[in-house]
Amino acid sequence: MKNLVILFDMGNVLVSIHPGAFTRHLGIDPATAYRKYQTRILSIVRKYEGGGGTTEEYLEEMSRLFDGRFDLDLIREAMLKVVGTPIEGMEELVSLIASKYETGLVSNTNELHFNYCRETFSTLRHFSRFYLSYQLSSLKPTETYYNTVLADLKVPPSSIVFVDDLEENILGARKSGMSALQFVSRRQLERDFRSLNVL
Repeated sequence: MKNLVILFDMGNVLVSIHPGAFTRHLGIDPATAYRKYQTRILSIVRKYEGGGGTTEEYLEEMSRLFDGRFDLDLIREAMLKVVGTPIEGMEELVSLIASKYETGLVSNTNELHFNYCRETFSTLRHFSRFYLSYQLSSLKPTETYYNTVLADLKVPPSSIVFVDDLEENILGARKSGMSALQFVSRRQLERDFRSLNVL
């Protein structure tokens, strides 16, 4: 099984993500954030994660959304509050997997979050390849995203195991021919790896 490639999502697989922390840090109550801002925030973030603009342009667009009430440094700070703590036990599991197989990170993310995670969490040092939506200008679960990953890896899709927490991303990976495991917990992932003879 040495020829396998194991691909891991980042958010809520390696590191916890708390989207509501963004508006909370800006002092906006949850009800107002949901009613007035959520749809537009998600649109701006998705554009940024898809490579549609620089970090500076993203921060300025967010500032305009809030009518300039918050300076760019505060918006940047609030954005980083979305990133929580490492998922317990996952660095040890990733380290073990990386000692046996080629590994890659497959993440819908942005420059601000990825740079912060790379500087903050040692788990990311175990990866040899990075497939980041903002660099690829495509997002999971689009066919373009998976095709880009496959073209770079140059291995049969059946030799790739794709780990993600979101069902739509799992379905996209399976449609592309990869084996895919939906992440629930480290313990469950270990059981799933064993069922595939990865461990």
